[in-house]
Amino acid sequence: MISPRERRTAAALVCLALLVHPLWAAEPQVEELKIEILTGNGARNVAGRMPPGPLSVRVIDQNNRPVPDVSVVFSAPDSGPSGMFSSGSQVLMTTTDQNGRAAARFEPNSTPGNYNIQVLARQVLITAVAEIRQTNVPATAQA
Repeated sequence: MISPRERRTAAALVCLALLVHPLWAAEPQVEELKIEILTGNGARNVAGRMPPGPLSVRVIDQNNRPVPDVSVVFSAPDSGPSGMFSSGSQVLMTTTDQNGRAAARFEPNSTPGNYNIQVLARQVLITAVAEIRQTNVPATAQA
């Protein structure tokens, strides 16, 4: 014979399963993240001048589908050839949109040279990393 307490517990578990199951079924499970660099890779920036467009990436899953609501961190070097993001620092945190895209406005500093901007995407325990290659050139050597 099942006690009233066991019956309530079983009913609660069934209700919980019914509530949670649609959440699992609604989104395909992400097992892997990849970062595609859309704009900015290989850019030659005139040192100290704002580039015409933002750096942008797209985060995709193991089936090459865009992944929304992924945390993305853009990180520029602390010194030497580098620059600042619109946040006023060398680091900018953002989230992908419904198309898996994330963008960052970046202004190079006045130090000429090559550098990489690190991009990290993370969703729960799944992480992807990429680099956006940049070069700052003096204003007299415009690309």
